[in-house]
Amino acid sequence: MEAILLVGGLGTRLHPLTLTTAKPMLPLGNIPITEHQLIRAAQVGIKRIVLSTSYLPASFVDYFHDGSKWGLELLYAVEELPLGTAGAIRNSLPYLKGTEPIFIFNGDVISRHSLLKQLECHMHNSADVTLHLLPLDDVRAYGKVTTDERGYITQFLEKPESSTPIQGQMNAGCYIFNPEVIMNIPTGRPVSVEKEIFPNLCSEQSRMFGYLESSYWLDLGTPTRYLQANLDLLTDGRSLVGSNTSINPSVALHNAVIGANVTIGANVVISNSLILDNAQIGENSHISHTILGFGVTVAPRSELRGVVAGDNLVLSGATFPQSEEIGVIATAELATHLDEGE
Repeated sequence: MEAILLVGGLGTRLHPLTLTTAKPMLPLGNIPITEHQLIRAAQVGIKRIVLSTSYLPASFVDYFHDGSKWGLELLYAVEELPLGTAGAIRNSLPYLKGTEPIFIFNGDVISRHSLLKQLECHMHNSADVTLHLLPLDDVRAYGKVTTDERGYITQFLEKPESSTPIQGQMNAGCYIFNPEVIMNIPTGRPVSVEKEIFPNLCSEQSRMFGYLESSYWLDLGTPTRYLQANLDLLTDGRSLVGSNTSINPSVALHNAVIGANVTIGANVVISNSLILDNAQIGENSHISHTILGFGVTVAPRSELRGVVAGDNLVLSGATFPQSEEIGVIATAELATHLDEGE
């Protein structure tokens, strides 16, 4: 089996973390998001995967190389100009070799639905395309997909506009395409699979089916959800700590993910937070509901709550408003203002 993994987005909603790191390469439980997806693909028998890249493509090649470490053959399709979701899929087709149905994964979605059952659904229905669908109380942010009693998709609405919640089945972002469908995607211009290809397939009465499964699913596209995905890996308030990390015995950790080569001083309290590699946290600091980027330094006696701090910042004595939602974005400019007492 073969697959295409779409990892080319700029990740602007995750600024400042994605100013220096491609979103799919951000750590999830101290390994890149993409690595979780590759492991899962290999577990169901997928052998060849094309990574469709655009933003910081070398970071994927430098980390994953040819994929042999994960029992995979990895190939890289680099977009010179943004092609949209469907354009990226079409751009990846020359790197595939088989004639069997092809899995399409989105690089910022973590899902635990059954890939094999989705494939069974695709084969059973002799489908051209099969989408993983998820029942949701409000589908406005993701798109509403209507099916008949057989699972045949009769309507596809990309992010419908409404002032009130719309209940229904959402497009969960994992697809199976027959190669012929990919071949027919227009070339030479940006093309959206959600806004153009799927609605067109519906209007053409192509064999497009939905595979409905309610399972763990999360779009990691915002700081709050990215933090949630990391904390969802933990159980019973326990924390995950990376290699070569130095933690003073007086430190209190609760429900936190700590990266590698981190130094945490005396009497620090960290809860419901993600601390990336090479951070340094001064003594008597309190940190909660916060993401600290690579190499961040937190001065002693700092209090951070509801913060996402970009890489290599120095935060001095910063105190932020009480909130469990991440709402304060720490950039170099903001860090300077904090140091000046503004």
